[in-house]
Amino acid sequence: QLLKSFTGYNAWMANAARGGPLDKFTSELNELGNDIPNDDLERLAKRTTLLSRRGRRNVYEQKFEDAKNDFEAAYKCLNINYDAIKDLLEDDEHARLLEWVGMVRHLRYDLDGALTCYERCCDLEPINAELLVKRAGVKMDGGNHEEAMTLFE
Repeated sequence: QLLKSFTGYNAWMANAARGGPLDKFTSELNELGNDIPNDDLERLAKRTTLLSRRGRRNVYEQKFEDAKNDFEAAYKCLNINYDAIKDLLEDDEHARLLEWVGMVRHLRYDLDGALTCYERCCDLEPINAELLVKRAGVKMDGGNHEEAMTLFE
């Protein structure tokens, strides 16, 4: 229910539906393999993208635990060489991954982890009002009411 309250929810779900079925992503991930060398940045970027997109499809299918696992695995893959891999991700994949990891961490009350992701995402999209609201929500949940209120100013 909480996810549906975000203004981007319908666009996220439409995008996830157009992306294809879960087994498509799983098949592509299996073909790519798990043992990717840390210097194979192209394959790491592909794995990051596939995990992120499968995570969104899992949200669409309401498989939230699987979605969380995919988003966290994608973020872990990205962080193998953050600066290099982020530049290889297509379109807004980097920002959306950070946003989704932030959301799943916030929902699990990993406030520091959520804030890190939201702040990185805000660096990419500084005028995204929804991200400011999410950051403020994390700060409110952490008892930092004054910091949360400054985000609305």
